[in-house]
Amino acid sequence: MGQMVFLGGLLLLPALLGILFAEAAYVPLPFDLPLERLHFMLEDANVKVILSNLPIDVDGASEQVDAIGGCAMTLAVNIDDTQHSRFESGLRTDEMYVLFTSGTTGRPKGVSVSHRAVLSHVLCCCQKFDLRASDCVLQSIALPFDFAVSQLYPYLTVGGSVAIPTETVCKDPMALATMAQQAQVSNIDMVPTFFSLFLENSISLPALRRINLGGEAVASRLVERSRDLYPSARVFVTYGPTEAAVDTTTFEASRSSRSMSRLVSIGHPDAFRILDLCPSDADVDPMIGDPMIGNPMAVPMLGTVGELRISGCGLAHGYLGSANLQAFAAAPRAAGKRYATGDAVRWTTDGLEFLGRLVKVRGQRVELEEVETALKSCPGIAEAAVLLADDRDEAVLVAFLSHKDSTELSKLELPAHLRPRHFFPLGLSEWPRSPTGKLDRQKLAREAQQMLAEKDVGVSAEICDFSDNARYFLELLGRLLRKDLDQLNLSETFTKMGGDSVLAIRLSAKLRDQGIQLSSASLLGKLPIEALAKELLQQEIQQERLESTPLEGEVPLAPMQRRFWDLKLLHPHHYNQSVMLVPNFPGDVILDSHILKKCLVSLAEHHDMLRASFSGEMQQLRPRQHAMEAVQVAAAEASLEQLDGFCQQLQGQVDLERGPLFLGALLRLERHGWAQRPGEERLLLVIHHLVVDLVSWQVLLEDLEKLLLYQLGLAGSSKLTAVTSSFKEYAKSREAPEAFEKNLGWAALASILGQDFIGFDTWATAKREVGSIPSDVTQSLISSPVVSPVEMLLVALAQAAGKLTATQLWVDLEAHGRDTNFAHTVGWFTELKALQMETSWPLDLALREAKNRCRTDVCHGASRSEPTICINYHGQAGPAVSEAQYLSLAPEWETLARHDLHPQNQREYLLEIEAMLVLGEDGSWSLRVEWIYDGRLGECMVRWLQEFLHQAALVAAHVKSTPARCLQAPCDLGSSCSVSTFDAWTARWFDGMLEDMEEIYPCTPLQEGMMAETLLDPTANVEQLPLLLPGDGARWRDAWTAVARRHGALRARLAPAPSRGRRFWQVPMGVESWEPVIRNCYHMLHI
Repeated sequence: MGQMVFLGGLLLLPALLGILFAEAAYVPLPFDLPLERLHFMLEDANVKVILSNLPIDVDGASEQVDAIGGCAMTLAVNIDDTQHSRFESGLRTDEMYVLFTSGTTGRPKGVSVSHRAVLSHVLCCCQKFDLRASDCVLQSIALPFDFAVSQLYPYLTVGGSVAIPTETVCKDPMALATMAQQAQVSNIDMVPTFFSLFLENSISLPALRRINLGGEAVASRLVERSRDLYPSARVFVTYGPTEAAVDTTTFEASRSSRSMSRLVSIGHPDAFRILDLCPSDADVDPMIGDPMIGNPMAVPMLGTVGELRISGCGLAHGYLGSANLQAFAAAPRAAGKRYATGDAVRWTTDGLEFLGRLVKVRGQRVELEEVETALKSCPGIAEAAVLLADDRDEAVLVAFLSHKDSTELSKLELPAHLRPRHFFPLGLSEWPRSPTGKLDRQKLAREAQQMLAEKDVGVSAEICDFSDNARYFLELLGRLLRKDLDQLNLSETFTKMGGDSVLAIRLSAKLRDQGIQLSSASLLGKLPIEALAKELLQQEIQQERLESTPLEGEVPLAPMQRRFWDLKLLHPHHYNQSVMLVPNFPGDVILDSHILKKCLVSLAEHHDMLRASFSGEMQQLRPRQHAMEAVQVAAAEASLEQLDGFCQQLQGQVDLERGPLFLGALLRLERHGWAQRPGEERLLLVIHHLVVDLVSWQVLLEDLEKLLLYQLGLAGSSKLTAVTSSFKEYAKSREAPEAFEKNLGWAALASILGQDFIGFDTWATAKREVGSIPSDVTQSLISSPVVSPVEMLLVALAQAAGKLTATQLWVDLEAHGRDTNFAHTVGWFTELKALQMETSWPLDLALREAKNRCRTDVCHGASRSEPTICINYHGQAGPAVSEAQYLSLAPEWETLARHDLHPQNQREYLLEIEAMLVLGEDGSWSLRVEWIYDGRLGECMVRWLQEFLHQAALVAAHVKSTPARCLQAPCDLGSSCSVSTFDAWTARWFDGMLEDMEEIYPCTPLQEGMMAETLLDPTANVEQLPLLLPGDGARWRDAWTAVARRHGALRARLAPAPSRGRRFWQVPMGVESWEPVIRNCYHMLHI
């Protein structure tokens, strides 16, 4: 009694019959499953005895399981009287076997099948297949697949024989065909995909009289091939889920039943089976209007489509435990239960036509097999598989094709919701197969998720008209902007769509990795996305430039690193950045500390700065082979309440001189025996700030996920993106910082803080306030092509300070400091720029000043003053928007991140503002603003924050409603002078027509010489070309106006330069102001 497990072997039939003779139930399991999955199945099935012809490792399984290794004969010898009495004393059960579903629709579930259900199937097989004692069947299907039941018990019942090949022969179609010929097999039961390979051998089987195909949809051309090769054999197509004891319907494909459909019908109900066809509108009440196919008085109309539901004595008991009880419900027309298959079928003249599993995409029902059939109808596509995948937290259709040419995909006649979003080419030899020969859709699904995660996207049918480079560019752009292809407005600019400088650098770098040249400056320019996509050209990149040489030895300090040492912190070792993640890999895979350590060491080998050490203010890099010394990994069990203490302890273990600077911890929040549930793990990573910044975390998390997927067996490659430029190159390109001018910022804030406030506080007394700017205001902030988000935030900050009586502010503007060359480089690239902001300026002037000061006279590294405020607009940077698919931020991270900095370390600023875009559930962005300040100024700072949020909305609305030309600053027009100087210059020389200026650029040396001559003699250098032109004078005037529109030089004015450099500048004016002049001049000449 109880249940047994059989893991395979040559003594298959004696073992099975022995188990059944002992009145036990068996649970067949493949021996090559992951140990964690086997443990789960053993516990779920309440297994008492394990039977195997191989040694078994049951470490971690229930202590009640007895492992009996060796062959089946050993088991018979070891069953003594004591064990026999254990069997006799156990509870009797009607259960014959338990099979676990494949898990394609969720977590695998154990299906309990009774003797009664199997007996009904055996009797049905004997009748419909006309089985005889002289029959011999080829046992080619693994026991864990219920189709194997049809190959064993029906033939033994009638006295037939079973030819059992070895496992190696089962996987080789040629060897299996040869064995079938030698054994004079009369009956074959196979999966269609494996049978198609079996037919390729064209081996003669004179004794063959029946072919049974099941387990997958059967194509009409496969049936025709089998009839042509074996004309004397009857061909059957059977269908049935595991929950209904193997077969539910049967169809005999005779030569007279040639269907117009590409798929063969699955036929009519078997004996002892009752089928209901439930239309889609029967979801509310399945007992209404669901005609019963088993009842000849209630046959549905031809063409009816619905979900197939099964009842009758052939139904399984149900699932083990309480898993998915909704699948089995009370049958409305028969005693017992009814099983909802989730499969879509259509009633035809030949019976039922299988359409596929019912899935929903964006709320609409989709039959996957219907889409596959449409794809296979395209020329050149021999094989197709359509799957449901997760793309940026959205269920989408993806397709694998045996053809690389995508030009035919645009001809697909499918509704929009049935068109796959991504297409992946796959050679016929690369299609994964299960041990039973079926297409391994689980493996395909994992490959699809991996390819989506690794940005190796396929060709989208929406953009087939573009070149290969443009397709890749648009797919990549959509992922980075978190938008679908149909949401990309190709007529808009990159900035208008929400792109910023960090995203532009990442996009440009990823394109360059594929040999596509597109600079970040071009992305941030005025060209629309469509124009950029059509102009992409393939560029050759020198191989030696693809990856920088691994560094070791001394590396100069970068500006922010020098600034760090100038702070003279009390605890310099405890100045970290960290992230806490929730691993959620497919298949409920569980991490362990050994795999994590191996992956973190690989990260340190790939990214030089993770191997850094500091002796005083000297920076050294360990050789790559010593990367293990730079990494430390811990594993522990902790409750949610204990996480705080553990994180605080780990943060304090960073050592700048001896190492490590890179720490990882794998935390188990709960344990249930050996079964670890998804979401109960936390992965904590801690790195000293000297070697990492926020953008670096995006690179690290993407690389870490690739390494983990490879180590867990979920990916075939661990190749990381090449690091094209080292941090050393960046450090060398930055000059030494200038000395600080003390106390300028404090004097400016005296009106807000009061004269008695002196000195900085520590992180122990710092307070944090968080505010949010709603999505509609955020959209205005990030989509303006004229003023950047950080410039608007600076103006809002100054305007809010003005409401609190401050007259000016000194602010450090923090920027990422990267360009495309350093997109994949890890290090502290942050750069600061000191800005003085007046609080009393009107909005137009304040916005122009903010633009001009942010975009000119860049100050690398340290400031020229000592501002007391720092503002950092991260945009979409940071680990929260990493492209990692299976590593998500833990909800506890925001609270635990306060341990990154030692509480006794002195703070650098009175006020620090962190602004980051947050993606909402509805797909819209909102701006999260964190206000970190001295705890002694709580009430004042809270008022300032609220006023800042209010002013940000006013500034965004003003920018949105103001014409772009009215917000032009000297930096927009190529001038480096101040706004006030520029305005005075335009008032003197151009009548203040700033809004009509298109551009400003210096004159050439020849133009300057000609201008000098013109000042002495206004008639000098005037050229004319008299022409006698017949025709309508007005049309000639319009033609000349069109020429002036096209060429800005014809609309230019020349004036002395507003700043140092060239003596004269030329300014093309807008067509609107020049058209009246042109028309006026022409009119006078015409008269």
